[in-house]
Amino acid sequence: MTEPERNDSDAGFNQWKSTGEHITPASGGASEPRPQVDLLTTTSGVEGHVIRRHLGLVFGESGVGAGVATSIGQTFQSFLGERTTGTETRLRDARNLALREMSEQAAALGANAVVGVRVDQEPLSNGSIILVLASGTAVQVEPRHVDA
Repeated sequence: MTEPERNDSDAGFNQWKSTGEHITPASGGASEPRPQVDLLTTTSGVEGHVIRRHLGLVFGESGVGAGVATSIGQTFQSFLGERTTGTETRLRDARNLALREMSEQAAALGANAVVGVRVDQEPLSNGSIILVLASGTAVQVEPRHVDA
């Protein structure tokens, strides 16, 4: 999975444009592409746009295993001063999946943006699983018209 494209515009470093990728089942089989919203932002609005309609809260969840073997390998890498890139990659993939699921849920409600996006990570089962949760508010936005 690739990370959503960053949009480092004047609005700040807190907006992402969807890459248009779609989720496939864990079994590896193909699935029909699901629509996604075009804009995710951590702010309460979208610069240069007006929120016309709030459609509700949307969520995406994903889990990452962090078993005993993984912990031992990470401890050894940390001892050697190396980054634990395998875990970092899995966490990034889990975060992207959670954001993608949230985006698809918003699109299903008729949204074209999600505002107030928050991503949390919580350890479960004595730390053997890390749950990644993305949440936000699905909205319909349109460009703000400026009278000249």
